[in-house]
Amino acid sequence: MPPITFSDLAPMLVLGAALGLFGGVFGIGGGIIAIPVFVLGYGMDQPLAQGTALVMMVPNLLVGWWRYAQHHPVPAHRAIAIGVIACVTTWFMARFANAISPK
Repeated sequence: MPPITFSDLAPMLVLGAALGLFGGVFGIGGGIIAIPVFVLGYGMDQPLAQGTALVMMVPNLLVGWWRYAQHHPVPAHRAIAIGVIACVTTWFMARFANAISPK
């Protein structure tokens, strides 16, 4: 794999900043913008673009939860229960989504 150059990295940084801005200011998920940009601008297949957008959300969600918990603590047992339920549900729905043709 060739190394990433600044000319490759610069548009990614701009895109990341724009998605963070829209997500923070308007409360929309960056995936709404990222998935079409990945497909149209970077030539990714839709499933790869969707997976990439999902991975991009992890740091934002962790920081958001951390900041929220500073002002509104969530009991650990509730957070763990919700997290487990969300993971199991996501696993089943991801299997279902992968069975659907991307076309």
